[in-house]
Parts: sequence; C-alpha cells; structure tokens
Amino acid sequence: MGFTHLPTILKTRRRALFAVWGGVTLVTLALSLALPREYVATAEMLVEPGRGDTLATRADIVTSERVGSRAVAALELAGQPGWTERWRRASGGQGNADRWIASQLRKDVKVGATPESNVLRISVAADEPRFAADYANALARAYLDTDRELSAEQARQSALWFDAHADQLRSQLQARRDEPGARPRETDAGPAYALALAHLAGSRLEGAPHKGSATLLSAAVAPTEATGPRPLRNLALAIVIGGLCGVAVTLVRERLDRRIRGADDLAAALGAPVLARVDGGAAPAPQQP
Repeated sequence: MGFTHLPTILKTRRRALFAVWGGVTLVTLALSLALPREYVATAEMLVEPGRGDTLATRADIVTSERVGSRAVAALELAGQPGWTERWRRASGGQGNADRWIASQLRKDVKVGATPESNVLRISVAADEPRFAADYANALARAYLDTDRELSAEQARQSALWFDAHADQLRSQLQARRDEPGARPRETDAGPAYALALAHLAGSRLEGAPHKGSATLLSAAVAPTEATGPRPLRNLALAIVIGGLCGVAVTLVRERLDRRIRGADDLAAALGAPVLARVDGGAAPAPQQP
C-alpha cells in the first residue's frame, strides 16, 4: 500500500472516513456549547523582594491556605447557601469552612510574573465575571495583610531573642562587676551588651506597624468577554484533527483487510509479477459475414 493508492483507499472507505471525521467534529462542537463559559480576572501587585526572597516565594504565599482562607472570609463565602451545602456534603460539617472553600478555589488561581519584572499577577478563573474579579482582589488584599503580619512576627521573634541575649549579657556583666577587685572599665561584656541593645532597638522599630513590601498596582475588574470555551476555534481544530483521525482509521482498516481487489494486491500476496490480465467483461459478439 503506497501513497499512489491513497485516493482509491479513501474513496473505497469513505463511509468510515466521514463517520470518524463527523463524529469528532460533532462531539467537539457539542462540548464547546455545553460547557459553561469561563471568565478570568487579574489583579497586579508591585513586589519588592527582600534579602533571600524571590517572586516564586511570594507566589507560593498568595496560593497558601492562610491567604486563601483569609480572602474567603473577607467575601463571606461560607455564609452563602451554595458553598455551605457543598462544604457540609464533603466534610459532614467538620473542620473550617473557609479553609475548605479556599482549597476548592485554589485550582482556579494562577500567580505568575514576567521575567525581569517585580509585578506579580493574580489571575482567577470563574464562571461568573464579578466573582472572578472579587476573589482576585480579595486574594491581593489578603496577601498584603499577611505580608505585614509575617514581617511583624519575624521582627517580634528577633526582639525576643535579643531580649534573652541582652539579659544573659547583663547577668554576665553584673557577675564580673561583683567579682572582688573588678572594675567596670576592665570588663569585656560591656561592648557586647551595648551592641545587643542596639540590635534590640532596631528590631523593635521593625516590629511596629509598617508598610509591607508589596503594593497593589491595579485591581481586577470584571471581564466582559469569556476566555473559554471558544466554539469557533474548537470547531476549526476538530475539523483538522477529525480529518486526520478519519484518514488514520481508514488506513488501519485497509492494512488489516487482506482481501484482494486488484492486480497489485495479487502480486503483493503471491510475491510474483503479473504476466497478463484477462478482461472480465463480456466477449464481443461474432461479426456476420
């Protein structure tokens, strides 16, 4: 079976070809019309990563349970009947509803940044344009609040460590001063104690309320056009893919079919050349003298 026989094969098995072709096209078109429309809203934030920090880390924080549940709580989704019923069916009413809802919405959230840019984009896909925008903005605000909290928590932990360190140095300094014959100027704990106090003062300043390292660049707005499904694009792809599948099925069936339909098939089956052909038509009538 060569390429020269392809037109003949497709013509002979045109029913199978058009059945597969039409089936793929109709199924794709039906799914494109039946699936709900999807809308995507995007909020943008300007992020200034700190020392040892990356945009990938910030993106992971946005999609974390802490930020997601905070955004869900801000929108009061757990109080909506639809979400409440789904949560109760899935968990039996056990656990935290905000966390469960956030875990369900996480698959619809995408966070990314362009190369060599500090702009972080939070995109939310939903079947309602208003909800997509509201949840994207809620995630952005929840991230900003969480970022401030994390910075303050780190500063407070540092302050506690410096407090303990300063108390230890203070005790050492006092013990050396209490030694017989010791003079304050001769102790070596004084400079270390002063340095610890300086660090302590700085950490306490950082622990005070401050502006986070990220700011909202642009809030998400409700999209006016759906991003999917796209019936016309899907139909065009289905026509091309369906045609290729139809041709493939036709060729496979032809390969599995061992019937002899012509001289070439007979020569290939016997492995011998065709020496002559006999016309299978009716014999010509004898001519009258």
